[in-house]
Amino acid sequence: MGYSALIIDDEPIIRMDLADQLASAGFQVLGEAGDGYDAVDLARRYHPDVVLMDINMPMFDGLTAAGQIMEEHLAKTVIMITSFCDDDFVARASKIGVGGYLVKPIRSENLLPAIEIAMGQSQRFEEARKREEEALKKIEEQKVIGRAKSIIARKQNISEREALAFLQKASMGKRVSMAEYAARIVETYSPDGKILKAKQLLMEKYNLSDRAAYKRLKSMAEADGCTIGETAAKILGE
Repeated sequence: MGYSALIIDDEPIIRMDLADQLASAGFQVLGEAGDGYDAVDLARRYHPDVVLMDINMPMFDGLTAAGQIMEEHLAKTVIMITSFCDDDFVARASKIGVGGYLVKPIRSENLLPAIEIAMGQSQRFEEARKREEEALKKIEEQKVIGRAKSIIARKQNISEREALAFLQKASMGKRVSMAEYAARIVETYSPDGKILKAKQLLMEKYNLSDRAAYKRLKSMAEADGCTIGETAAKILGE
């Protein structure tokens, strides 16, 4: 199988048994822990394919840890380990989005198929999530292109159709996507004009071209971990 895994259970003998089963099946066991807090820490460190997580553990229980791991996308899937199964557990596990559950004692004929099913489910969810993100990204890009088109039409006194053609040609000439070039136009000609003023200040101060000044402004924003508009305001002393 070749998957990587974490084993989380407060009983050492169970961890040992699971580690042996996984190693025999070709898994890479990245780490073990007996508490949900340590489980999250290990998941952040290793980003495993699968986390085998006991439910009842001291201090930080398995479902709470599983929820945090799933929310932060620290593992591809989490399989819960339990000594019993009731409706409340199933409802909570389903809400968290875990890939399945196993009832102790765990045997390899149950363990390995459960992991395969959970990994397949995880892959389908990830593909769906990426498709959704891509669709949302395209919608946002179209919004930015529309705003940039209106700005160009207004500034050059041309139709929006001509503005779109200008945008397409300009982005090709600068070897960037139309959405990226449109975003720069929208940022530069924002209503408050901070970005344009800050860029002009950098051009004068460092004898930079328009493009070089924008690159410096963008780099400064990335280094500060803030937006270009916020960096522009700092440059202008606002």
